[in-house]
Amino acid sequence: MILFDAITRDTVRTFEGKGGQVYWADNGRLLVGEWEHQFLIWQTNTGKLLKAFDQPERDDYKFTLHKDGQIAAIYSTKNGTITLYKIFAGEKILRIRTEDFNYFSVAFCGDNLLAVGTDSGDLDIWDITKAQKIKSIKAHNTLISTIWADNEYVITADANGEMKVWNINFGLIKSYSEHTEMITSIDRKNNFIITSSADNSVRLWDFEKDKSLAVIYAFANDWAVITPDGLFDGSSNAFSKMHYVIGLEPLDLAQLKERYYEPGLLGKLLKISNEPLRDVSKFEAVPLFPIASLEWENQEELILKVKLEKRNGGIGKVSLFINKKELIQDVNPRRRKEFVIKLEDYQRFLKYDDDDFFSVKTYNQAGWLSSKPERIRFVSEAKTRGTNEGGITIQLAKKHEPKLYAIVIGTSDYRGEKLDLSYADKDAADIAEGLKGVGEALFGSENVQINLLTSNADISSTKINIQTAFANVAATATPEDRPNRLLLRSWRKLWFDRCSVLLFNQRYCVRRY
Repeated sequence: MILFDAITRDTVRTFEGKGGQVYWADNGRLLVGEWEHQFLIWQTNTGKLLKAFDQPERDDYKFTLHKDGQIAAIYSTKNGTITLYKIFAGEKILRIRTEDFNYFSVAFCGDNLLAVGTDSGDLDIWDITKAQKIKSIKAHNTLISTIWADNEYVITADANGEMKVWNINFGLIKSYSEHTEMITSIDRKNNFIITSSADNSVRLWDFEKDKSLAVIYAFANDWAVITPDGLFDGSSNAFSKMHYVIGLEPLDLAQLKERYYEPGLLGKLLKISNEPLRDVSKFEAVPLFPIASLEWENQEELILKVKLEKRNGGIGKVSLFINKKELIQDVNPRRRKEFVIKLEDYQRFLKYDDDDFFSVKTYNQAGWLSSKPERIRFVSEAKTRGTNEGGITIQLAKKHEPKLYAIVIGTSDYRGEKLDLSYADKDAADIAEGLKGVGEALFGSENVQINLLTSNADISSTKINIQTAFANVAATATPEDRPNRLLLRSWRKLWFDRCSVLLFNQRYCVRRY
């Protein structure tokens, strides 16, 4: 687990262990559920482990920590009981037998109430002083994956990515549905709500204005923050992994950096920084460059015709490239919609192999936004020795047939006896079969290569075999096969592998991944 500063983005402290669910108390303590049946209490300002206590047996425990950091409520799915502990004394205060074995999430509502969510979408309120269920609400149509609560409000979220805010006495107040998969954790501080989801995003919400303020993405050691109106911030390496999309047009992020890049964006949104956010509402639509199309006016004389389809950004310069090297900065100084380029003078720049391309890049009238290169292939044929036959022919680049390469890994049998998984092998086999079927339908069987590595497969999921599988794909794939990573994770493991994000004083966040 990592504690980091929301303004500086620096890592403040790292907590060792196999953290699962994480809960924050107002006195600066964290309750962490380990992979095994152990619970740990950490002091965040020192990083000191204050307490570790065990449950008697393995179970899928659901638990929460009281805001004072002294009392924990732990629900056992095996016997349907909720047990309250004075965690530092190791003393059981109360045990409630619920007669329900389908609770999935739990949170304190003030001092005397517990909010508990079921796997069928019911929200139950328990009075722990009377050991009685006093209210039950049909809150969702599917599993309630996580709950946040205080004296006044209960916030629930489900496996479909929907979040709802309830008043304990008056019912539903508002709902949000911008996450696309299960919400795995919720926290609220003052006017801010923060949620994490299995869709690999974290969202920051404005509670009063009922709107999403930002989406936060984390990948490896990089991160990015994006607002609905287009402002963004992130680590330097993250920018190379991102792009803007306007309609169906992908744009390099660097081209819009001057307009939308906002350093310290998260701190400004959280009102920690006094610096104002730039107002992008006054900006008009992004002025797009024209669309270029290429065709041969005269192949024998190497005359290329260029047609431009003007869009809202007007027509700017058009640059000419051969094999990704710019030859002429502007081949259209008169800003015409149609013109020709005589290419014969530039044959000396060609390599005379199958990878020769002429290409053009278009710009908007203001000159700050450009297209991706539109290209046409040049193919040469060597003169036949001893004759005057032969010469040069040119043809349009053929569209590259897409190919699907998949490496699907599932490991059920781990080394030792402490950890084995029941469904990883089966899930991997099902995913591989699904990818194979869809891939062959889209691309044809000759363009699909599926590598399945599991504990039970012919090729087992060992480190060496996994490295070999990647090496084989690297050897087979061509430079035109653009790499894309599809990461699939078994839903059965989401209960343990889920990402937990807590916003506990608006500045510091703790993330487990």
